[in-house]
Amino acid sequence: MKNLNFEYESADTNDVSAKTLRTLRRLGLKVIRVPLRMEGLSSEGDFGYCHENVNKMVIKYGGEILVGQYLLEYNDPKSIQLTDHSVWITPERKVVCLTKSNCEYDDPDNPFVDIKYKKFLEQGYILFVPRRVTKGFRGYETLPSTICIRGNRISSNTHPTNPNLIDAYHYEECALKNAHRVLHRNMNIGVLNLDTGTFLRDYKEVA
Repeated sequence: MKNLNFEYESADTNDVSAKTLRTLRRLGLKVIRVPLRMEGLSSEGDFGYCHENVNKMVIKYGGEILVGQYLLEYNDPKSIQLTDHSVWITPERKVVCLTKSNCEYDDPDNPFVDIKYKKFLEQGYILFVPRRVTKGFRGYETLPSTICIRGNRISSNTHPTNPNLIDAYHYEECALKNAHRVLHRNMNIGVLNLDTGTFLRDYKEVA
């Protein structure tokens, strides 16, 4: 994504390895730090509903949705994972994450993932790869699929457990030099149910 017309800080080697930054840069991807809202209403987004959380904030308070992916880096085996996520571009053009609850969740089946998210919580920001900006989700939407880079291979897959997923589960892998085949693959989802969860139940009211 080019022309990031909002305030942000770039990630550096204090956040991820120089190799990961170089790899993603060669793919045309940028890694930024997105502050987690730690207090107040905008810190109370429902767990697992980042897209809906941000959509409600845009409807009620304005701004835009920045669609992209969490960046998770693993050492054993060495790999990079990009997982779909949305954050809020405020009317003041600042970018923030509303879904702190994702980083607080304890998942006994994925302890290594937990460690990465807990680190986000400790440092107060997530590592994020921006992909596109939208004024709001309306009807059927597309989100970036999950990307995994391991060595000289890159793979893309949709989420088989996503209840709104329209596409059948799809997995594709190729050499990193052919990354264009999978890098921009999207998953199609149904209408996001904004009445789900407890966050901003009065989102339809104009502030």
